[in-house]
Amino acid sequence: PLAATLVFYTGAMLRESRDVPIVGAQWLAFVFLPMFTLMYVVRKWWYANRTVVKHEGKYAPFTFSRACRSAWLDFHLGYMLLLPAGALGGEGSSFWLLLCPLLYAVRWIGGRKGKVIRMVRRATVVIFGALALATLLTSASTTLMKAIGALRGGGLIGFVLAPAAMLMAYGFYVAPATLLPRAIIRAWMNTLDDDVEVEKLSPEDANKTPEELAKEKKKKRTS
Repeated sequence: PLAATLVFYTGAMLRESRDVPIVGAQWLAFVFLPMFTLMYVVRKWWYANRTVVKHEGKYAPFTFSRACRSAWLDFHLGYMLLLPAGALGGEGSSFWLLLCPLLYAVRWIGGRKGKVIRMVRRATVVIFGALALATLLTSASTTLMKAIGALRGGGLIGFVLAPAAMLMAYGFYVAPATLLPRAIIRAWMNTLDDDVEVEKLSPEDANKTPEELAKEKKKKRTS
C-alpha cells in the first residue's frame, strides 16, 4: 500500500511540476528514492531476522532476492498503472485505479494451491508472459531510439538526458524482460513450483543460509 500510494502521488507530482522540472527532480531525489531505499532495508532486515529464523515447513526458505520477486512485480505494476493514474488525475484516472487492484487480485488468486488454478496459472504465464515480453522490448526499443535521437539533435541537454533515458529503459523495460523467458519456460515445462525440499538437503547443506545454497547452485550450473 505504501509503495502504491507513493507511485500514485509521484505521478501527480510530475503532472503538477511539468512546467517546473526541478520540483519533480527534487521529489524523485529526496522523497521517492529515499522512501524505496528505506523500504528495501526494512524488508531485508525483516526477512533475515524474522522470516528465515522462524521458518518451519517442508521447503527451505528462498533467498532474499528470490523472495522479493513479488515486491518487484508490485512495483512494476505500480509505475505502469498507478503512475499514469496520478499523472492523468480527475476522471481520466479511474480506469487505471480500478485496473491495478484487479491485477493484484488476479495475482493473489494465481498464488493459491490447486490443480485447476495451477493449470490456469501455467497458461496465463505462457500467453501473457509472451505478450509482456514483446511489449517490454518494444517499449525499450522506442525509448532507446528517442534517446539516440536526442543525442543527435538535442544539444547539451540531449547529452545530459540521453544517458538517463537509457538507464531508465534498462531498469523499467530490459531488466524485467530478462526475467520473463525463464518464467515462460518453467510454466511450459511445469516446473513453476520446483522449490528445494529440506529433506533432500545433506546435513552440511541444511545448516547453510539460502544465499549460500544459491551461490553453490549457481557455481554448479556454470562449472
